[in-house]
Amino acid sequence: MNNNNIYQEKKHFTAVDVLIVFSVLVLIATLIFRTQLISLFNDSSKRADCEIYFVCESVPNEISAQIKDGSKLYWVESDTSIGKLTVTSQFSPSVVYTSEDDTLYIDYSETASTFTGKIDAAAVSNNGCYLNGTDFIAPGMTITVSTEYAQFEILVTDIKFI
Repeated sequence: MNNNNIYQEKKHFTAVDVLIVFSVLVLIATLIFRTQLISLFNDSSKRADCEIYFVCESVPNEISAQIKDGSKLYWVESDTSIGKLTVTSQFSPSVVYTSEDDTLYIDYSETASTFTGKIDAAAVSNNGCYLNGTDFIAPGMTITVSTEYAQFEILVTDIKFI
């Protein structure tokens, strides 16, 4: 004989059950991401002056005359101001690499120049370098910058906090 009672109540998932499950998920997420949560409320990141060193491997000679010390630089991709430019080397002809018959030849360009420089900036140092607190920049990045009259690409080589 079957002992099933047709009047037996079915269990329902109530709002209290949902609240308990949600609380457990929040507790687990808090445990996993506790360092990020602590750093969110911790004021360990301070804005500090820094020097961003770079090399510009190829800029057309027509533009090189427009690149001057003291010019304000803007990071084109991030649409943000970086700081003031200081040219640290003379403009010299760019190196051009060509390959023929599995032989690499090195020539110097007559139409493009190379130079190195430094940008005086202010950034937040918090497990990296953040310009304006949000735009991450690091050595090895190639970014497009512009002055008032010229736009060119630079390769960031070093960042030093002062």
